[in-house]
Amino acid sequence: MTLSVIIPYFDETIFIRQTVASCLALEDHLHEIIIVNDGLRPFDTSQFSNLFGHQKLQVIHNKRNLGPTLSRNEGLRKASGQYVMFLDADDFLIRDTMIEAIDLARESQADVTHLPTLSYRPQFGAWERFERDHQLLANRRSGLKIDDAPELRYTVATWSWLLNREFLLENELLFDEQQVRYADHLYAVRILQAADRISTFDKYPHVWRRRGESMSTSPESSKDYRNLIGSVSKTAALLARYYDVASKDFQRDLGFFLLRLFAQWTMLQHCIAARSSEPEKAQLLKELASEVRQYPFDKKILQDPILKKIAPSGSGSITLAQIPHLHALLVDEEWEKLAAALGGPPTQTANHTSAILSSDRLGDNSPALCFWLEYSKLLNSEQGFEHRLFSEYLLDVMSHACRIARDTGVTVDTGQTGEWPRNMHTDLAKLARRFDAVAHFPPQAGWDNVQQLCEHAIDLTNQHVTTAVRGDTQGAVVRRADVLDAWRAWEPATLGDALTQIASTVLRRGAEASLGDANWQAQRTLKSRIRTRLIEPLKAN
Repeated sequence: MTLSVIIPYFDETIFIRQTVASCLALEDHLHEIIIVNDGLRPFDTSQFSNLFGHQKLQVIHNKRNLGPTLSRNEGLRKASGQYVMFLDADDFLIRDTMIEAIDLARESQADVTHLPTLSYRPQFGAWERFERDHQLLANRRSGLKIDDAPELRYTVATWSWLLNREFLLENELLFDEQQVRYADHLYAVRILQAADRISTFDKYPHVWRRRGESMSTSPESSKDYRNLIGSVSKTAALLARYYDVASKDFQRDLGFFLLRLFAQWTMLQHCIAARSSEPEKAQLLKELASEVRQYPFDKKILQDPILKKIAPSGSGSITLAQIPHLHALLVDEEWEKLAAALGGPPTQTANHTSAILSSDRLGDNSPALCFWLEYSKLLNSEQGFEHRLFSEYLLDVMSHACRIARDTGVTVDTGQTGEWPRNMHTDLAKLARRFDAVAHFPPQAGWDNVQQLCEHAIDLTNQHVTTAVRGDTQGAVVRRADVLDAWRAWEPATLGDALTQIASTVLRRGAEASLGDANWQAQRTLKSRIRTRLIEPLKAN
């Protein structure tokens, strides 16, 4: 009886098999995988039936949509392993380093073991170290309490912890069920304050996939902002039970929150810009100011070495030196001055999806065709280094495009006036070669079958976009997951087992990257292969 992996699941259709496979690779170190199905739709377990050890998988079906926080609690109540890990349904584990981390937790009898994380950015094809882990925590220690390593509070992701299940149950350490979002930092503080034995690990056993439409990259609502205020209030109250509010430990946490509020989160800019037309936003600002006003900020904490390491850097970032001034503006509710100091309301991030739903493009082509044209252009761009699987790219672009259309009022024309590009299969073959995979043409499934699957996926894509943009709920609603399932059926018919080969390459390179500077190593490898195998031959011809 060793590790229980708890995975909240909504509709991460194209990632879940890889996530489960990476857990099953732990073999005897894995006790069980518990998938908590929060999507309120049937969950097909047959996709795992050919994976060795699939009998260790069990699925819990929520009766209503609970969100990831409450779903983790449901999984924890069912778990029976000695250790527990919470894993997102689009992330994955690196086998050898994860086994080594489990062995460290067992040998040190740790209540809590910290796991450093690699961040995978599909648009670059690179694994990079989660910098806060690298700066503060990626070293091996055992027998600690939180006052021996206060920097542990500032890795705030749920999947950063390998937890002793008995320790969690004895201390009643479930997630706060009122915190649908912004639950991680509060949970980290709770478990760390309760732990008698903490260990930290020095390698990278976990890969976080940073992609569009994940919770960490999705737009925030007033409900999310209220969750943020609640998390801040509860965390401050908890720390005040252990430390004086003027102490270094409390002030450091206050400084950490202010850094994220001013330099990372968008709550202030959005609420300030909308406060005159949306009373709820104005009320949120008042509640935030009231909460922060309770805790005077001591600028001497700005010299704290831990706080200096977690401060954002780079062009356009808010610096530590600005925090006292911004804090004073917030406390005094000087909203116009604060907005000016922060640089005004946030603008839409410029990226390759910004022009997809322009009226002139959609007047000529169906939405699905527009998405493919953009993908094909980037796939063949020397500057792009874009090599997501097509369905992952489609999901990101489709959802982003729908948001733009809702915000701008652009009308989506779903007419099939454009032809599907004849070079689609060739482009996907280039994608496969970038991962040393082989795609055979014509496809073994036959061109007619491939074309039928393709037309079906296009039709579902167009229906989904129309429904999402216009809010038309009459008739059957086509969900994102339905669109992805259609493209997943088309891809293997087109590429055979090339995508399976790509998935294996992703896992292998993740393991290789964890041995050194992941960002530099992975990017160097990919760019070299793209240059020698794709760009230079194209130039030669």
